[in-house]
Amino acid sequence: MMRASFFCLIMSLFWGGGILKAEPLPSPWWGRWKGSLLVWGERALESTPMSIEILPILPPTVERVQPQPIQQWQWNIQYGDQPVRRYTLIEVDRQSGLYWLDEGQGVRFEERFVHGILFSQIEIEGQRLQFQVELQNDRLVYTCVVFGESPRASPQDPLRFFEWRGFQRGSLMRTPESWTEMGPLLP
Repeated sequence: MMRASFFCLIMSLFWGGGILKAEPLPSPWWGRWKGSLLVWGERALESTPMSIEILPILPPTVERVQPQPIQQWQWNIQYGDQPVRRYTLIEVDRQSGLYWLDEGQGVRFEERFVHGILFSQIEIEGQRLQFQVELQNDRLVYTCVVFGESPRASPQDPLRFFEWRGFQRGSLMRTPESWTEMGPLLP
């Protein structure tokens, strides 16, 4: 119980005390990115092509009204020859860095954009996936760490343990056609 309370205290200091700085998704992220995704797991190291497309969606404008800031982005991901996965990244609360990655049909993943890094975590089929996307110099770096609940966990212990199951890292370079040449998307 003491460990869980300490963890909650530390996290509340970070979020509540303003130590973590939320900001809007910066324009240097916008564009088309391509590279390789390296996958470590139970099998040997694998590599596959990967691309991410982050394109602003312009809000509708009304004559004589100040242009609105961009609050949505087309966020498309493709792994190898698989079909493109199409999402919409929606800014929910710029102050806290809260975004949703909308898959459509009511499925939304919570994302946090803090100190230039987009964080998210989901649990699916007993696996916990932690995602992180950030711009490092001229590369967009995508990371996913996969954990599964540890069989060593005791039901009496309020602290749950998760074992490492896999790791993915994509290092992507901007393609020659950037969003500025293509122009932003209209709704």
